[in-house]
Amino acid sequence: MTFRPLLMLLLLLFALLVIYLWKRSSWEGRLIMLTALLALGAYVRLHFYLLLLVALCLFSFIGVAFLWAWLASACLKITREIKEEAMVGENIPVRYKITSRGVVPLFHTRIWDMAYRQRNDSRRDEVDFEEPGYVGILKITAGIDMEGMIHLKPPVRGLMELGPIAVQGGDPFGIFSLTRWLPIADELLVLPGWVLMNGLPSIPSRLGNREQEHLISKEGHSHEFLGTRPYTEGDSLRGVHWPLTAKHNQLIVRQYQREVEEEMLVILDADRDADIGDGAENAFEYLITLTLSLANAASELGRPWTLVVAGKEIRKITHLSKEPLLQAQHMLARLQADCDVPIETVIDDIRREFRNAACILLTARTDFAPAEALSRIDTQLGDGISSVMIRVDPSGFSISTGKGIESIRRRRKSMGTSPAPQHMGHAPITEFTISAGDNIADLFLSRMTA
Repeated sequence: MTFRPLLMLLLLLFALLVIYLWKRSSWEGRLIMLTALLALGAYVRLHFYLLLLVALCLFSFIGVAFLWAWLASACLKITREIKEEAMVGENIPVRYKITSRGVVPLFHTRIWDMAYRQRNDSRRDEVDFEEPGYVGILKITAGIDMEGMIHLKPPVRGLMELGPIAVQGGDPFGIFSLTRWLPIADELLVLPGWVLMNGLPSIPSRLGNREQEHLISKEGHSHEFLGTRPYTEGDSLRGVHWPLTAKHNQLIVRQYQREVEEEMLVILDADRDADIGDGAENAFEYLITLTLSLANAASELGRPWTLVVAGKEIRKITHLSKEPLLQAQHMLARLQADCDVPIETVIDDIRREFRNAACILLTARTDFAPAEALSRIDTQLGDGISSVMIRVDPSGFSISTGKGIESIRRRRKSMGTSPAPQHMGHAPITEFTISAGDNIADLFLSRMTA
């Protein structure tokens, strides 16, 4: 009687072991295990020792297969090779080198990886690898390096984190297949791209001292003749007005529209609530693409520009920086929508710092405060200066996210039911709206004059 509790404990441990092995075995292994259990049950019933021998042999075979798979998968070393930077949509090769230090080889091996982008609210956007999504190796033997490669095509910019790596392999009989997760981490900075804009809006801006500096020396793209001015160093002799030069006894050049276009100021509102949507179909990602597209379009037209990001910190990049577009890409690649302060509280200081610039504000805010702030400061600056505001409508990105729906509700509540406030004498603000699925390149076509 004293051995009965011990026997019950052994039977319980045996049952748990069988369940554990059953879950990790193939259908062939489960068939062998079922046969072993039937033979053991027949022995208990009939007391034929031949049945006990058959059961023990089958269980031993299963035990050897499991021990083989466990030892072979426990002695692996893997390294991952991936470049540090890439562009959105680029097909990036990820190479793996695997070495075994075990005494037995690992068979039927598969290696796959995890990749994700961390968002500012601790959510993760997982990124899938291209098909087939894994590296297959028939046999990994000790002392022999094996290599494989899969491809990653990130659909959205940001800091991608890779890892852990999963290795699945088993015994030569194909009975057991065990998976090991190896904590190997790497980072990939995915730079945002831009679209080729079909034009830029013509924004009235202050013409004064900066006009006399002659910011752009080459001939204007619009050929709109504005007048003449004295020659300055860097002007092309093709633009010299020879009759006036002879009359005034000094070089006089023709002045065209492009030569008096002021610096374009792009202000990006990194509002925390703009991070609505999944992957590239995200309101904040649209703002990022718009920002870079405007900077690229200005560079192509030879127009000076400054980018100001109004986030947790105020960050600036100008066209005078070394490789300004690349710097803008790097800054925007790591940018999070992390600003809790309304844009109208900082726009005054930014606008006054660049008081002569033509301003474009990019925001996902749907209330009237940003437009009112722009209108007020433009009126104070005077001289016909005005701004443009581009709104990305967040409602089309919020369908699949509870956070997005709640954010839209808060915004609509803050707007109320009254129309936009009108202030007599304030400068008008030109507004453009873009929604999910809209073509960014054609944003300004309806009212484009530049």
